[in-house]
Amino acid sequence: MANEMTCLTDEILKQAVEQQTQKEFDTHDLISTLMTGFSREYVRQLYGYLDHPTDPFVGLHTRIGRRLASEEFHDTLKQLHRKRRSRNCRGKDDDCEMWDKV
Repeated sequence: MANEMTCLTDEILKQAVEQQTQKEFDTHDLISTLMTGFSREYVRQLYGYLDHPTDPFVGLHTRIGRRLASEEFHDTLKQLHRKRRSRNCRGKDDDCEMWDKV
């Protein structure tokens, strides 16, 4: 389950992108939307990363970012290839990728 996005489907990810209030947003913004608006799907997907060698959250959030950067999402958003500091799901500020809604 960890290698596939079976619970956080492309459709859910696209809905989360659409729900972003700003044209430019970062991955933390999107993850916050997933955690609150699609909490069951988010938790089920996170559970698949329980045995991740570093951290389940890091594993899942990295996978989400890679999925968003895939060709499947080119008509929905554009990766800006720049980072900004923002608050992550653990309340710490760190760098994350910026995106632009198309």
